[in-house]
Formats: sequence, structure tokens, C-alpha cells
Amino acid sequence: VDEPDVGWTRRGVPMHYVAGATAGGGIRDLTWRYSPSLSAVQRMRKTWDKWWKGLMQVLNGPTTPGDAVDEEARYQKWMSEPMPTTSQGFRSHPKYVVESVLGKTQALHPAAEPVPGAFAGEYVYLRSDVSQLRTEQYWEKSGRRV
Repeated sequence: VDEPDVGWTRRGVPMHYVAGATAGGGIRDLTWRYSPSLSAVQRMRKTWDKWWKGLMQVLNGPTTPGDAVDEEARYQKWMSEPMPTTSQGFRSHPKYVVESVLGKTQALHPAAEPVPGAFAGEYVYLRSDVSQLRTEQYWEKSGRRV
């Protein structure tokens, strides 16, 4: 308990999920607290992330005074995640991206601002500034007009 470096891997495989019970009977996701790298956890969870978030919403229980402290600590840990040092690292990183690793159906939002720092002479952007491009046929199938 509260020893982040102890037991993160089991037989060399990092844990994808760590949960804990609250005094009020709820369940909280504590993976961020014990993981040495939050971006690695997000890459591992890619397929099950929607399921896990839904499960945590159902099992969350009442809000406790410690929730705000936990949220702030999780945010600080996320913000202190290091930027990737390779092109492949940017390709799969959940937080940062460079324009050269975007796929042909992806584009940066026109209002996207680069974050402080650069990689190989390129600006670094947040992954949240990347938009998926869709064809006219896709929008027509969705009942929209182009």
C-alpha cells in the first residue's frame, strides 16, 4: 500500500489495472498511483479503456474528501510525464504528437498551439489537437451533408 515501486510488475509483465476500495464502499482506479509511466498504462489499456472507465463509473460510490487530492496528484503526475525521445514514441504516445507521424486520415486542428519543446526540428502538439478526417461518403452514411 502506498509503495509505488513495489510489485508493479508480476513475472515481468506490468499490471494494467489497480483498484482500491474507499471507506464509503466505492471502488477507485489507483493505477496512476502505482504506475511508473502513465503513458505506458494508456497504451496497454487501449482496447479495454472504455470498458474500464464505464466500470469505474458504476462502482465509484460516493465522493470522498480525498478524491480532490487524488485528482490533483494524478493530474500533476500526468503533466510531469516526459516527452518521447523517438519518432516511434510519438507515434503511439497518448499525450504528445508531431506532425510527421500523423496518418493520412489525421490532421492537426487549425487552432492547435505547439507545446513548449521540439523534436528533430518539429513542433510538438497535444494528441487532443488531432482530428480524424472523414470522406464525403462517410458523412453521407451518417446522415449528414457535406
